[in-house]
Amino acid sequence: MNNLLGTGHLRGLLLGFWVCLMGVSLPAQTIPDDLWEDETPGQADSLELSRESIDQLLSKLDTESPDLAHQLRQWRKDDPFRFVLEIRRISLARNPKSAKAAGRLPKSAPGESAVPVDPTKQGQWRQNQEKQIVEFLEWFGAVYPDKAMPLQQLRKKDYEEFLNHISAVRRRFEPLMRADKRYPELARILRKDIELQDLCGELLGKIAAAKDKDRRTLIEQLTRVVANQFDIIVQKRRMKYADIESKIG
Repeated sequence: MNNLLGTGHLRGLLLGFWVCLMGVSLPAQTIPDDLWEDETPGQADSLELSRESIDQLLSKLDTESPDLAHQLRQWRKDDPFRFVLEIRRISLARNPKSAKAAGRLPKSAPGESAVPVDPTKQGQWRQNQEKQIVEFLEWFGAVYPDKAMPLQQLRKKDYEEFLNHISAVRRRFEPLMRADKRYPELARILRKDIELQDLCGELLGKIAAAKDKDRRTLIEQLTRVVANQFDIIVQKRRMKYADIESKIG
């Protein structure tokens, strides 16, 4: 399922050229700031925990904090949703670099037990999260049926693994889902960006396994894809600058 998460490439280096767009005039519109977020290499991957890494963390907690480990194992059995929430919180607390890459700050120290919150608020938060997952899957299945099918199968087969995985998938595709509803031009650009990310990842995989003769052809194709990705970045930056103008003008 890693192909759903995107592939790190040269986008970060190319973003510096956005300043050349300062003189461009485009139709003004007001677009939420979170739709402008650019995925940086490794960012999406930093949000996903593997079963192996979870088991390793639990083993450490067995020694360092047995009561917490016992509670987590109980949740793992009876309440996978709560288990994944807490294990991710603890993992991010123990790995500040991952938390920073994920754009999140740990809410408590790793040795603490479950975060003490109002049960009513916690229940409402959980209901909202579950509702958002359902809404995302409905949209995802309609727009990307081939990508959604393995995710739906995983949801039925292994709910814990599904919850571990869905966060990174949502982080990549939800900006497109939101843009689809209100900003069709931005949605067109985001959709093309995702297509190019997938193609870039596919070509990189082929290049790694190709012979010298075929590799040259594949590298030429990859060069064109990266050029197209730069065009997409330029289009996004033009739209973002126009959006900023509309807010300060």
